[in-house]
Amino acid sequence: MLTFLLWLFFQALLKNPDGTLPQLLGPGQEFMACVVGAGLLGFGIGIVFCNNGSTGGTDIIAWIINKYKDVTLGRMMMYCDIVIISSCYFIFHDWKRVLFGFCVLFIMSIVIDYVINSSRQSVQFLIFSRKHDEIAEGITKQIDRGVTLLDGTGWYSKQGIKGRSGTGKETPVTGYIPIGERY
Repeated sequence: MLTFLLWLFFQALLKNPDGTLPQLLGPGQEFMACVVGAGLLGFGIGIVFCNNGSTGGTDIIAWIINKYKDVTLGRMMMYCDIVIISSCYFIFHDWKRVLFGFCVLFIMSIVIDYVINSSRQSVQFLIFSRKHDEIAEGITKQIDRGVTLLDGTGWYSKQGIKGRSGTGKETPVTGYIPIGERY
């Protein structure tokens, strides 16, 4: 019901004085409409996925496979939807629709992965140094991030060394080596 009311509101808001809707791209711009629509679709679905939502379609399959395999959600959705879009030819007998569907699918999956990956802000660092106290103090005081002390022994030198494991949203000091994203 809310969707219908919003649709009515935006229809009334966007209509031209003669009662028609404006054409944003002009006549004969089907492919550009396909590209713009796919980008908006991927952005919207990416926001839904970032908030642990679901559209109730093939993304459920993509979530399940993504949990157990190292495949991004956008790419897995693309694999699932290729079969669906390919079967469109048997219904409409029109290759143009199939090709446009593949274009939408490809652009949408790229945008979904971009939106999901851009929302990850935490990175973990390992820092091994003889000045571990100064580094840890700087991370906790200046950057306001957590630090964990690790004891280690160099295999080649057989000397003990202290390491710091820290997390941060940015790389604040040069010399930090990111070892992986935290989820």
